[in-house]
Amino acid sequence: MDAPCVERAWCLINRQHCKVRRAHTMVAGLPCIHDSPLGKRDGHVAGISNHVYFSWFRQRLDLKEPTWILENVPQVGDDEARRHLGHLYMIDRIFLSPSMLGWRTRRQRQVLVGLAN
Repeated sequence: MDAPCVERAWCLINRQHCKVRRAHTMVAGLPCIHDSPLGKRDGHVAGISNHVYFSWFRQRLDLKEPTWILENVPQVGDDEARRHLGHLYMIDRIFLSPSMLGWRTRRQRQVLVGLAN
């Protein structure tokens, strides 16, 4: 994880490269095909989508947002997040079901919340 995030990107409004503003809170849901009970169940670290996780961790290391929220299936766990980001963030793991939020589906989810130390 040694490639830094870009600090400038193409802006559709200004039609030029502009400085990317940092977010106060990053919210994401990453691919779960390798961890989901409905997927391959071989683990995201071993799966083809593992680069997405490590890229996301690297972005947090570079951008150091005060808060981030990462949603996925419970099988993803929190070990990798704690290993890569635990020195910068207090990380909480929350379990919920979309049915708790009024959705028809009952598939369990996990939400990891990172708060800057």
